[in-house]
Amino acid sequence: SEDYTSYMIQGTDTYTGQNVGLLTKIDPVDSLTRTEERVAYPIEGSQCGYTGEPGTEGVSKHLITRFLIHNVSIVMVGAHLLSNPNDPVACAKREAQAQVLQNQLRIWMNEGHEVIMIGDLNDFDGVYMDINAHKPNSRVIEMLKVKRPGKDDDNSNNTLYTVASKIPQESRFTEWYDEEPDCVVETSEFSMLDHILVSKGLWSRIEYLEYYHAYREGCDTYQSDHYPIRITFGF
Repeated sequence: SEDYTSYMIQGTDTYTGQNVGLLTKIDPVDSLTRTEERVAYPIEGSQCGYTGEPGTEGVSKHLITRFLIHNVSIVMVGAHLLSNPNDPVACAKREAQAQVLQNQLRIWMNEGHEVIMIGDLNDFDGVYMDINAHKPNSRVIEMLKVKRPGKDDDNSNNTLYTVASKIPQESRFTEWYDEEPDCVVETSEFSMLDHILVSKGLWSRIEYLEYYHAYREGCDTYQSDHYPIRITFGF
């Protein structure tokens, strides 16, 4: 649509070759950028069960940009993290990816910007669990909430809040995975791998939120196997 402007930043994923795009009606005030930081894995205290050699991991597919809306500075970080939520290798690497992103989120929050962390994070939330109560092996989602143990409570300005907490558990699903595989869509095959986390100032501005499930899933559809999250902020 001519109402939207498209932006893209090249990723570094050699497996898929995918890049990261943005469609928006509001032009960002900063060019799309990314960080090339890499973090050692397994991280301290990891419960992923990884037993291989230590390594380092970065976030191959992500973008960072900033919007100015009614004089509110909003930094958006969008990312697609490694898949296979409970695989020990992927889990350990994804925690390192989460640490990379957390480092960036802290920078922007410490500078006083509002923040949106959004994306297919390929992991489960152990606090606000999805329709099938999937439990994470990793600390990815908690790390991205940027909480500091013993220092940040649920009302802290240093904390990001998951919009999933405003959605009933029976509606918390954003993805269908045909586990059989038999192309039969079953409720037991739904999970919540896509997340939006927002800073305190944006949390208080949420006016509308929906996990959009209006289209059917299946092997014979051109629709995505993920569902969108629709959210409206008031300014």
